[in-house]
Amino acid sequence: MSSSQNGIKNGAQRFNLRLKPELKVRLGEMATKEGYASVSAYVRQLLARQVDGEATNRQIGDMEQKTVATINRLSRDVGQLRLQLLATYSLVDSLAKVVLTCLPEPSPQMVEQATAAAKRRYDRLLLSVAQTMKGQGPAMLRELEKNVRT
Repeated sequence: MSSSQNGIKNGAQRFNLRLKPELKVRLGEMATKEGYASVSAYVRQLLARQVDGEATNRQIGDMEQKTVATINRLSRDVGQLRLQLLATYSLVDSLAKVVLTCLPEPSPQMVEQATAAAKRRYDRLLLSVAQTMKGQGPAMLRELEKNVRT
């Protein structure tokens, strides 16, 4: 007996399935509508899609769980950053109020000289800040200068 006589074609094995007549008619209509040569070809394609879909659904579910966990972690991180930013803003605001309250403005004759001295002190401050930012001094100084001067 050849493999095609015994129901084996291209490594495929015969599988019998009992269907209610109404379901077989509906499957036949769908197979014709979809352009399949037979109900068997249509059912094989549906089964293959279902089996492949289950594995894909599991993978998608895993990815969704990882994505949700990442979003939750990032949400907590953003919340912490928000609090740190608020604290920094409050500190700078308080310091600015102290400086503006306690330091007198220079006289009109001294404005130019005071401005030049303030620029030198400001440049030293930027350098000090950049050096304290985890050893990334020059790069951070350039970044700070870009943000301050724009």
